Amino acid sequence: MSPGATALADTAVSLAHSPEVHHSINQRIFDTSLDLILVVDRHGTFLRVSPSTLATLGYRPDEMVGRSARDFVHPDDLESTRDNMRLARRGRTVRTFECRYVRRDGRPVPIAWKASGPSRTASISSSAAT
Repeated sequence: MSPGATALADTAVSLAHSPEVHHSINQRIFDTSLDLILVVDRHGTFLRVSPSTLATLGYRPDEMVGRSARDFVHPDDLESTRDNMRLARRGRTVRTFECRYVRRDGRPVPIAWKASGPSRTASISSSAAT
């Protein structure tokens, strides 16, 4: 391989491992996913909400950020959802559980969640398929 080709390959590898590239890829996944992706703090307040909430729940992300998840969880599923989120907070293991959220129009939406425990920011990230 020529010195120029080697330098180009080294640059490509460096870029692929850069934090900016990872952030860009993560943001693209977050913005285009059809699944719900929610990040909550330890109190259950939404920190980040994916755009898919509009199609799934009838709410824009900005209408959910800063609000408590309890405002959206079906009342009959609130305790079990809280229990599962507490377990996710206590460890880094992935929790899988189901609950219903309530759409803007009042209809319940069954959701299968995968929740992972806290990271450096002490938040819980969840993704869901409806």
